[in-house]
Amino acid sequence: MLPSPSVTSPGIGCSISTSTASASGCGPACREAVLVAWGIGADGREVLPHLMVGSQEDTETVRAFFQDMRGCGLGDPLVVVSDGAPGIIRAIEECFPCSARQRCLAHRMRNLAVEVPADPRPEFEALVTARYQAPSRAIARDLAAGIRADHATLVPSAVACFEDDFEAGIAHLRLPVIHRRATRTTNLLERWFVVPRDTVRRDTPRAGRRPARR
Repeated sequence: MLPSPSVTSPGIGCSISTSTASASGCGPACREAVLVAWGIGADGREVLPHLMVGSQEDTETVRAFFQDMRGCGLGDPLVVVSDGAPGIIRAIEECFPCSARQRCLAHRMRNLAVEVPADPRPEFEALVTARYQAPSRAIARDLAAGIRADHATLVPSAVACFEDDFEAGIAHLRLPVIHRRATRTTNLLERWFVVPRDTVRRDTPRAGRRPARR
C-alpha cells in the first residue's frame, strides 16, 4: 500500500476504480492492477490520495482501502464516484455514509448501448444523456419518467438498466455546475494511467458478446 502521510479531504469528489498501471515503454511484467482513489478539491485541484496494488473489488478489500485513507486524515467528500461493482458500492455506503454516491456514467452508457438496437441507439442515448445532465435532480427525475412512457415497450431491458440505481446516476447534479463533469465518471482517474490498447480488455460491445455490467 502507498498511503499519503497526510491525506486531506478531496472536498468535492473522490473517484474509486481498479485500473491497470504500466510504466511507459515497459513490457507486460511492468503492468499491475491497482485500486486507486482520485480526489477533486473545492478549487478544482486534482489529487491522488491513495492507491493499492491489487485487483480485488470485494467489500472487505475496498473497506480497508478507505480506512487507510481515513487513518491519514481523509474527511467526507460530497460525492464518491465508482462503477457498479457491488463490493465497491457497499464499501462506499459503509465508509462514507455522509457522502452521496455517484455511479460512473461512462460505464452506465456502455451498459445501455448493449441493450438498444443500432437504429434507435443514438436517439435513446441522447435522451438518456439529457436526463443525466439535467440542470437539477428534480428536473432529471421528471424527465426520466418520459423514458419509461415512451420506450418501455420498444427497449424494455434498456429502460430497466436506465432506471436501475438512477439516483446514483444524478448525484453529481447536487454539485455546482463547474464540478459536475469531473464527478460524473471515473474516466479522469482511469486515463491517468498508461494503458496499452492491445493488452487491456475493453467493455465496449462486440458482436455476439455482452460485457458485464459495471
